[in-house]
Amino acid sequence: RCRLSNNELSTLPPMSRDITILVDVSVSMASSLDAISLSLAQTLVKLPRGDRFNIVAFAEKRVKCFPQFVEPTSENMSAISSFLKKAKCGRSTDLYGALNEVTGLYNRSLENRHFQMLLISDGEPTSGMQDNLKVLDAISQINFKGVSIDGVIHAEATESLLDLLSYITGGVTKFYSNRRDIAGLIEQLLLVDPITITGISVSAKNAR
Repeated sequence: RCRLSNNELSTLPPMSRDITILVDVSVSMASSLDAISLSLAQTLVKLPRGDRFNIVAFAEKRVKCFPQFVEPTSENMSAISSFLKKAKCGRSTDLYGALNEVTGLYNRSLENRHFQMLLISDGEPTSGMQDNLKVLDAISQINFKGVSIDGVIHAEATESLLDLLSYITGGVTKFYSNRRDIAGLIEQLLLVDPITITGISVSAKNAR
């Protein structure tokens, strides 16, 4: 006979994160940027102590909101709105170029930190490297070790590409059809509950 019994519940200590939020500022995203800015400010301020973030706006080119990762202070929240309002909307989307450049923001020598990307976009690559298979192959060869890519993506985008991007890096992609849903999806991906584990003891006894 086997007997299973639960040990005491325990919560894993939180691992602080360095989060890069990639925001597509191509022309098709212009009408969503105010909502995205507000959603980010409302969500980032709730990040656990120790988490840091940066925001990168991208279209054909990329520009960072801050020189390095910062904590979610009220001053930095105000800077998000100003940054995205000033971001120049480009005509096309260079997804690979943005992902490739952003990997350089992470200091892999830091221990006990998780590296996370959140990609917010409404479409497919339209400049730079555009072939989906080539994008996936190139990204898989970048040193993404320890970096997960999550996505908040419009439902009309190429789901296979974005799902696979998340899959190969251990992330999750959420699809939206109405921009009013963006805020909730951002919160789901950035505010993660602590992981609770329970040990299971197994005891065996010979049956007679």
